[in-house]
Amino acid sequence: MRKKYIMTKSEISSKIIKNEMIIMKAHNSGHKPNDADEFQPLRIENEILRCLYFGEDSPHCMRNYTNKKGDQ
Repeated sequence: MRKKYIMTKSEISSKIIKNEMIIMKAHNSGHKPNDADEFQPLRIENEILRCLYFGEDSPHCMRNYTNKKGDQ
């Protein structure tokens, strides 16, 4: 049986920042973002991490790529 690992708030915020830096570096190098690019998984991950960090009811939990609990 695998152990469950729960990220701390510090780890969550660090991962969000790391992902954003990767996306910003590509943008600054001339990349034109779109929903089908190689950075889409990072945007989805950040969306989920923000909701975990701030809570589902927070204005920082903006769902653009994933569904809220109960939505199908």
